[in-house]
Amino acid sequence: MSPQVSFHCSGTEAMMCAVRLCRFNTRRKLVVQFIGAYHGWWDGVQTGPGSERPVPDVLTLKDLSPHALKVIRARSHEIAAVLISPLQGLNPGSAPPSDLVLMAAEVSAPLAL
Repeated sequence: MSPQVSFHCSGTEAMMCAVRLCRFNTRRKLVVQFIGAYHGWWDGVQTGPGSERPVPDVLTLKDLSPHALKVIRARSHEIAAVLISPLQGLNPGSAPPSDLVLMAAEVSAPLAL
C-alpha cells in the first residue's frame, strides 16, 4: 500500500482519525494516554470532568514512568495506540514526558505493540 496523507482542520480531527486508524489496523480498542496531555476536544479521549460519557476504551496513566511502562507492557495485547503529547496542554507547569524512560525500557525489553 502506498503512503497516504490526510489533511484536517484541527488537531482534534487529526487525533480522531489517528486513533480510528490505529484501532482499525490493530483490531484493538484500548488507547493509552497520560494525565495532563491534550489530545483534542472529543469524548474519545476526554476522561474525567466534562466528559459526556464513560470512556472504557481509554486507559489514563499518571505519567510516563517505569511503572507506567510495566502497565503498558502487561496490557500490550489490548492496546491499539499510546498517545504521548510533547506539550502538556492541560498542565502547562509540568514537564513533557521524558524519552529517557522509553529509551531505557527499549534497551532492557522492547515493547511489542
